[in-house]
Amino acid sequence: MKTTLSLSLSVASLLLLVSIALAAPTPLYVKVRTTKLRAKPQQWAPAVSNLSYGDRLTLLSKEGAWKKVQFGNRKGYIHDSALSERRIVLKASKSVSGGDDRDVILAGKGFNKEVEKGYAAKSGLNYAAVNAMEKITVSDSELATFAKTGQLQGGK
Repeated sequence: MKTTLSLSLSVASLLLLVSIALAAPTPLYVKVRTTKLRAKPQQWAPAVSNLSYGDRLTLLSKEGAWKKVQFGNRKGYIHDSALSERRIVLKASKSVSGGDDRDVILAGKGFNKEVEKGYAAKSGLNYAAVNAMEKITVSDSELATFAKTGQLQGGK
């Protein structure tokens, strides 16, 4: 009798632990330098929040290529192409040790202004133009005007 009760309690405990683990929210991580959490699953929907490399999000639901997520106390949508299921770790040093195989480690690996100049001299590529483009920002209102003027439809 005691053995049956003990076995039943063990099985019930195991089932409870498995159900808790399965009910845990799925974490997602931002894998792009910057992006926006959107009010709707559209590229030009109003922004709810700004996001950066490594920000941790909680998956709420999926809508095609868009994920509804929570970031802090804000909820919104982010395109799947900006997300990773693996934790993003930023490292500033030349060494990228310290992470594990579940991490995506993003490191400069020594890429700095001098190294960039060397690549530019060898390749003939216009790094100044790339740097200038990286500084361009587009406000949500400019984006909405562009979409309306171009009669673009909301892609999901």
